[in-house]
Amino acid sequence: NSADRRMIRLASERGLDLKMHRARQLSRQDFEEFDLIIVMDREIERTVLKRAPDTMRHKVKHIADCGDGKHRDLEDPYHSNDKAFQD
Repeated sequence: NSADRRMIRLASERGLDLKMHRARQLSRQDFEEFDLIIVMDREIERTVLKRAPDTMRHKVKHIADCGDGKHRDLEDPYHSNDKAFQD
């Protein structure tokens, strides 16, 4: 799927072109290919950790980890308004 039109517009205002960006499902090969897999909330984190091989679980990080071991979930802006994308 392509990026949300609101995200494309906001990224463009910051000099980033997301028009060709495409989302896809996480694959097992991604755990081998990438050094870091970033998640936005605990629900997705649990899902991704279930898919991760035991030796690759350390690559999964929560984007809002404040270093104190507490995770602050980021709201998925898709079902919200333009301000949520801005935030």
